[in-house]
Amino acid sequence: MCLAIGAALPAQSSPPMVDSALRNRFGFLGPKVHKIGDGINLMQLVDLDGDGRDEIVVNHGERGRLTILRRKDHDAIESEFFDTDGTIYGLGIADVDGDKVPDFVMHNRRGRMVVKLRGENAPRVPEVELGSAGSYDTLRLGDVDSDGVVDAVVLLRSGVRVVTNLKDGQPRLGSVMPIDFERTNSFLLEDVDGDSHLDIVLLTSRNSMPLHVKRGNGKGGFGPWIMFRTPKMHRVFDGPGSGGKPTLSAVQDRRARIVDYRIDQGAIDGAIAPQLTSLKALKRGAFPFAHGDVDGDGDADLVLAHPERAELVYLIEDGGQFRVRAVPSLARISSIALGDHDADGKIDVVVTSPEEEVVAWKSGARPMDAFPQRLPSGEKPIAATVDADGSILFITKDKKRQGKLHRLAHGAEPVELGAIGRLSGDPQRLVLADVDPTPGRDLVCVVPSDGLRVVQLVDGKAKVKESGTSAGFSKKVEDGALTMTRTEAGDAMMIVRNRFARIFRIDAAGEVEVARQVNAPADAGELSFGAVFSDGRQVLVDRKSNKLYVVADDKAPTSFDLPPIGATHLIEHEGAAVLIGRSGVLRVPFGTSWRLSPLRNHEPPTEDTNYWLGLSADLDGDGVTDVALLDEDINGVQLLTATDGRLDRALGFPVFELPEKRDQVYEPRAIAVGDWNGDDRDDLVLISHDRVLIYRQEK
Repeated sequence: MCLAIGAALPAQSSPPMVDSALRNRFGFLGPKVHKIGDGINLMQLVDLDGDGRDEIVVNHGERGRLTILRRKDHDAIESEFFDTDGTIYGLGIADVDGDKVPDFVMHNRRGRMVVKLRGENAPRVPEVELGSAGSYDTLRLGDVDSDGVVDAVVLLRSGVRVVTNLKDGQPRLGSVMPIDFERTNSFLLEDVDGDSHLDIVLLTSRNSMPLHVKRGNGKGGFGPWIMFRTPKMHRVFDGPGSGGKPTLSAVQDRRARIVDYRIDQGAIDGAIAPQLTSLKALKRGAFPFAHGDVDGDGDADLVLAHPERAELVYLIEDGGQFRVRAVPSLARISSIALGDHDADGKIDVVVTSPEEEVVAWKSGARPMDAFPQRLPSGEKPIAATVDADGSILFITKDKKRQGKLHRLAHGAEPVELGAIGRLSGDPQRLVLADVDPTPGRDLVCVVPSDGLRVVQLVDGKAKVKESGTSAGFSKKVEDGALTMTRTEAGDAMMIVRNRFARIFRIDAAGEVEVARQVNAPADAGELSFGAVFSDGRQVLVDRKSNKLYVVADDKAPTSFDLPPIGATHLIEHEGAAVLIGRSGVLRVPFGTSWRLSPLRNHEPPTEDTNYWLGLSADLDGDGVTDVALLDEDINGVQLLTATDGRLDRALGFPVFELPEKRDQVYEPRAIAVGDWNGDDRDDLVLISHDRVLIYRQEK
C-alpha cells in the first residue's frame, strides 16, 4: 500500500473525461499526513480556542482518549489529548453553556451522557443516564428548542432521546421515542424540510420503507416518524440544497447513483408517506384503545392502554399529527371507553383491569396524569363502555367464565342486567348501537375464539340474540375485524373475513340481513380488517402483505404499501386512516402527503465505482455547495458540483493504491470538512487506516 498525493485515478478505472472547466475550479494542497494509531473514529473539526482555525478532534478508542490536532506555524501539527474515561459511542462538540467556548459531549459505553465544559472555572456537570447505544456514532448536537443554546439528540438501542437544558448544568431528559427496527445506516439532525426547525433523519434496516424523518417543532418536540418508500439506500447525508431550500442526498446502494431529494408536501401520486407514532412494542395481544375528544378542543384524540407497562398513553391530535403523553395507570388494562360519566360536559376515561379486579374512571375535569378512581364493580370486570346517559355498562366473568352485564350510574351501585353466556375469551371493545328493528339498543362485541355476540337491552334487561350471530362469517373473527357503519335502515355492522367484507344488520326474525358485500381487489391476499369511512369509501387492510386498499363505488380500487407494525385495528381519524398495531399508531393520509421528490442525480463514472459515504460543503470557494464522496473502488474521493438539475463529477483522486485483485477495503473510512488554516475556505480531512490526512483548499 502507498499513499497517493496526485489527482490521477488508478489504472484499473476508466472513467469518462471530466469537463476541464469544472476540474479547474478545484485544487487542494497536500495531503498533510499525521499518524495517530489504530481504532480512530468520530472525527470533527471545530475551532476550540477561538483563533479562527479549526482543530481536528478524533476519538482514539483503543487509548480511551480524544486526540486534538492543531495547526502551528509552517504547517506543523501539535497534538493534545483529552481523556474520555473509556469507550465512547457518540461525540458532540459545541458551546453548550453559552460562554462561547466549545465543550465536549459524549455518550459512553455505560449508557451515560458525559458533558465536559471547557470554559474557565466551568462547573462539573453530572453524568446523565440515557440508555445503551443502539449503534455507533450516536450523538448529535443542535438547538432543537430555539433557546439559542445547543441540545443533544441521542440514538439509543430503545429509541431516540432528546436532552435539553445543558446550559444550566442540569440536563432535562425527554422520554424515549421508540424505534422498531434493528439497525440504522445514517443518523442526521438537520432541517430537511425548510421550516428552519431541526429534524431527525434515520436510514433504517427496513426493506420497504427505510427512510424515517421525524420533524421538529422548534420547541424541543418532534412529530411522528414519516416513513418514505424509496429505492434501496446505503447512506443519506445533508444535500447541497436547491433554491435556498435544504435537500437530502442518498447513496442509492453500494455502487449506484447519487440522488438529491427535496422533502415537501403535495398531492398523493400513488405513494404515501405514512406517519408512525412509535410506542413500546407489545410482546403479544393488542392495545386497548378509545377514540374521542379528550382535551375538549373539538378534534378527536386517541387514548391507548399499555397493558405491559401499567400506563395510559394519550395521543392528542395536533395539526395532523399526535402529541404523545404517557401517564401511570392500572395494571393490565383490558378495555378503555370514553364518555361523560358525571354529566359535567367533559369527556371522562373509563378503564377495566381484570388483574386489579376493578372498573375505574378518570374525570375529564382532573389533570391528565391523575390516577383512575376505583368504582364499585363486584366480580372481575373485563370490558366496559359508556352509554349516552353517562352510565357505564361493563361485563364481568366468574371462575367458570360465565359473563354478566352490569350498569353503573354515577354515584350509584352497579345493577346486574343479566347473564350473557360463557366467554371463551375476554372482549376488548363494547359497542352500543341499534342493529335490529326491535325496540332498544344493542351491545355488540367480539368474544375471542368464538365470534360476534349481540346483547339486546330491553326494559333494563340483557338478552343474548343467539340467531343473529349464527352466520359462519361472524364466527372466530378478531376484534379488529368488526367495525360499525350506517345504512339506510340504521346502524350496521361490518365484518371483514378473508376475501370479502359484509355490511349487515339483524332483521325482525333475528337473522342476518346483508346490506352489502365488498369483495377483495383481485391482487389482494387475505383481508384482515377494515372500516367504512364517512364519505362511503371502504378501507381494507391485508396484514400479511402489508397493503391498504381503498374501494369506492365509482373508482377502481387503489392500494398503498404499509410498514409492518403488527396492525390489529383500523379507524377513520380526521379524514385519514389510522392503524393501531403492536408497535404503535400509523396514520395513513389521503389527498396530500409528505413526499420525497428527486431533484437531480449523478451516475457512477465506472461500473466499479462504489460510493458509500458523502457530505456537502463549498469545496471550490465559490459560495455554492458541492458534494464530496468516498469511493471504495479508487480508495479515494470524488467531488461533484451541484446545479439546479444536475450533479456533475469534477474531480477524483485516490488516497492510496492497491493491486487490482484485493479484498474490499472501505478506506478512507471517514470524511469531514473545516477551516484548518484560517483562510475561510473548507478544507478536506480524511481518516485512512491509522492516520489523518489533511487536504487544504487552494485559493
